[in-house]
Amino acid sequence: MRVAEARAGATGRLAAAGAQDPAIEAEVLVREAMGADRVQYLTSLRDALAEDSEAALDGLIRRRETGEPLAYILGRREFYGLDFTVGPDVLVPRQETELLVDLVLQHAATMSAPPVVADVGTGSGAVAIAVAVNLPGATVFATDV
Repeated sequence: MRVAEARAGATGRLAAAGAQDPAIEAEVLVREAMGADRVQYLTSLRDALAEDSEAALDGLIRRRETGEPLAYILGRREFYGLDFTVGPDVLVPRQETELLVDLVLQHAATMSAPPVVADVGTGSGAVAIAVAVNLPGATVFATDV
């Protein structure tokens, strides 16, 4: 099976399972199974998918078909340009939560002194870390159970 065929099959399976963005998720899972970045993936669409990658892809798709979040399958999630390790014991940082970071950064820009920020119930720490990275002079506290 070629890489492009694997992607098409994965897209169909994920669509049937009710994935919101089956084509995007299929690409991500094929890349994960191949151990390839996006450039390697795109340049290999006509190539045969290795048998071990094909088996790995099937396992990844099965997990997603059961409703397991993509971020848990991958073990990571991008948030505000940073990669975070995630797992079942941590909520997946949501893209719409990036708005919160934007608002904090906008408000901090109006302040005369570096801000002190507290992220209570921080979970993965994504919000606190994104604020700290983008406001190097700020004091950021992150706390959770």
